[in-house]
Amino acid sequence: MSKSTDNIGCTSCYPGYYLYNKTCVEKDKNCLNVKDNVGCTSCYPGYYLYNNTCVEKDKNCLNVKDNVGCTSCYPGYYLYNNTCVGKDKNCLNVKDNVGCHHVILDIIYIIIHV
Repeated sequence: MSKSTDNIGCTSCYPGYYLYNKTCVEKDKNCLNVKDNVGCTSCYPGYYLYNNTCVEKDKNCLNVKDNVGCTSCYPGYYLYNNTCVGKDKNCLNVKDNVGCHHVILDIIYIIIHV
């Protein structure tokens, strides 16, 4: 929503909007701070910045880094392509970006009666 314009386009915007290429753009509701001609520069807690957009932090993600995503996960999850994936119950150890490293083998005994 434009507050003032000249013959080329918008020069200032109302609160809740920011100026981008002479156009007023509505601020994302999860964005804490915006900068004209850039976009979002910081997000509210529970969100992280990715390409000037606020993205919700995965509930299984312990730490996030702007423009990267998740960097570590809560216990029981491992990191795969910056996303937390649940560890399979049959997996003993997991490695980030690899997956299951050691599988728990169940031993099945078959008794054959003759």
